[in-house]
Amino acid sequence: MIFDEMSQKNVVTWNCVISGYVRNLMIHKAREVFDCMPTRNIVSWTAMLSGYAKCGKLEEARNLFDAIKNKNVVCWNSMISGYIINGRMNEARELFDAMLVKNDVSWVIILEGYFRHGLIHKAEELFNSAPVRSVSLYNAMLSGYVEIGCLEASRELFIGMPD
Repeated sequence: MIFDEMSQKNVVTWNCVISGYVRNLMIHKAREVFDCMPTRNIVSWTAMLSGYAKCGKLEEARNLFDAIKNKNVVCWNSMISGYIINGRMNEARELFDAMLVKNDVSWVIILEGYFRHGLIHKAEELFNSAPVRSVSLYNAMLSGYVEIGCLEASRELFIGMPD
């Protein structure tokens, strides 16, 4: 492997190798690289927890998430996404509710998760409770309605959008 022959490796090169393994669902190889890293950054940790989640290994993903010292919103969103893709909406929502700082992506992820799992009422409740209904949140709701065939609800929401 070219990486092994590199004389100078930095956190970026290590993260690239981890990401490649994760993309190919080779989580054990990714973990070997992660464990060998002399220095890890938030990207390293997030790539690994996302990889575990994609492979359905949520306990391992959550253990990594809990071990991250200075979590940023990307880490939180990645763990929430992991729960959603594995059909664990209750845990996704619990983690979402525990977030101190949420961004639009956080809100969109959970809204899309509710639609994906047929929990339209929960999506509507969450949307209505959002402190700020951004264009991103409206788009998530509109797309969700359209994807499940609720065209009238989508039209009504669209008509009711602020200018």
